[in-house]
Amino acid sequence: MMTHTFNRWFRPTPLRIFAIALVLCLFQINSPVLQAQTGGALGYGSKVYGAVSAETPVVTYSFSGQAGDYVVIQADSWTGTLDIQLEFVGPNGQILDTSTHHPAADQPFGAFLTIMLPDAGLYVLRVSGENNTTGDYLLTVLGRAPVTATPLSYGQAVDVTVPQAAAAQYFAFE
Repeated sequence: MMTHTFNRWFRPTPLRIFAIALVLCLFQINSPVLQAQTGGALGYGSKVYGAVSAETPVVTYSFSGQAGDYVVIQADSWTGTLDIQLEFVGPNGQILDTSTHHPAADQPFGAFLTIMLPDAGLYVLRVSGENNTTGDYLLTVLGRAPVTATPLSYGQAVDVTVPQAAAAQYFAFE
């Protein structure tokens, strides 16, 4: 009796085949091999370690942002000869900014990127090595949400109160 029930349960029906295929796909998506190519989701205050290698020349991260968010990304070469290159891609697939070497950092292989987000949506950050360099890195993401702005007019004084130990102040003109 038990054998009959066991064989009936494992009879290949389209629904069972689909369920087994789905479980196998989910297992492969979560496998460590694929995790090495995608770094996952980032947010303000994130600090992550990663590696660029011959097998994984580009590591991608996703980042959800709102229009007007101010984002600062810093990547420091940790080990190896990695000369870090960053690309920040917008929700529309356009490359919005690429990194520069941080002018105030002591590390010549580090990279720095700042951007004011133009739209709400999912952004992508790509980390790679210039000239096929490889190694480990430390990635830091800082930022802030949009700030309510006081309109500025040419020739008109504006009173601004800056509290002690306040965050940086930003001004924009057209």
